[in-house]
Amino acid sequence: MGFEPRGLATGIGSTPFQETAEALALIKECPPEIPYWPQLPLRGRQQHFVNQFLKPLVKTGLLTDDGERIFFDTTLLNWSDRLTGFYSLYLACEEGESAVLDEFSFPEGAAEGFYALLAEPAGGTGSAALLKGQVVGPLTVAFQLKDERGRFAYYNEQLRDQIVKTPACGTGLLDRDLPDRVYRLAAAVSKKLREEGAAAT
Repeated sequence: MGFEPRGLATGIGSTPFQETAEALALIKECPPEIPYWPQLPLRGRQQHFVNQFLKPLVKTGLLTDDGERIFFDTTLLNWSDRLTGFYSLYLACEEGESAVLDEFSFPEGAAEGFYALLAEPAGGTGSAALLKGQVVGPLTVAFQLKDERGRFAYYNEQLRDQIVKTPACGTGLLDRDLPDRVYRLAAAVSKKLREEGAAAT
């Protein structure tokens, strides 16, 4: 299937709603040709990009959440072990292991809009020609998350690498779970993320 947008509109992802049904109703009406999965930032911390896209960094203990802030604590005694755990997951994801790909999936509580779109009749496509899936950009993350000393993660090559690789693997979920009739953007997005990461180093 060729990609011929011809000026068709879509959205960035974030919507001004707290309820998924309201967001989906707007999306079906406004960009009906290329609907996207709605994010609900007004719900607060639950919908934070860390909870949506960076779960592997939390699970492997590289990101610390103390209830007030979320940050990288590189002073932890077992930091190297945590790095090993993360990169083991990443390499398995690169090999296409389906079970590991689930580790990079969006938690339902944090990405309710994604699963609601998939649950719609015909996988949310209706009369649409395409579906748009989005992941957080590495620069957005790297200039919001900090280390234990309050320095932006962007300026730490190791942290920046983790930030690039995590959402890049998340694009594999979009490629796997969005319906077959949808133009597959995941491979192109994944490549772009890696190129941005390489250019930033």
